[in-house]
Amino acid sequence: MKRDETCEYVCKKVGENIGRLREEHEVSQAELARRIEVSRPNLNKVESGNQNFSLDYLVLIANGLDIPVIEFFSGLEKDSPRVILEKSRAADRQ
Repeated sequence: MKRDETCEYVCKKVGENIGRLREEHEVSQAELARRIEVSRPNLNKVESGNQNFSLDYLVLIANGLDIPVIEFFSGLEKDSPRVILEKSRAADRQ
């Protein structure tokens, strides 16, 4: 199944939030990968939005950082992914 562009956008935003939160907690990618028992390159792909991930994976990361899972969805809570993507594109055009 081909990934929808809204799915790509959400993965990118969630990945950015994971990276930001990891850095705020002063945890390196290597350390977080060790904590959750995944490879650092795989974690890097998630943070860059280039890897599809499961809810299981998000729970592992949340546990590794000791934060609520909902934190990963910051910036996505007000509208549907389609509307958020459209707003983002409109802002980029201005």
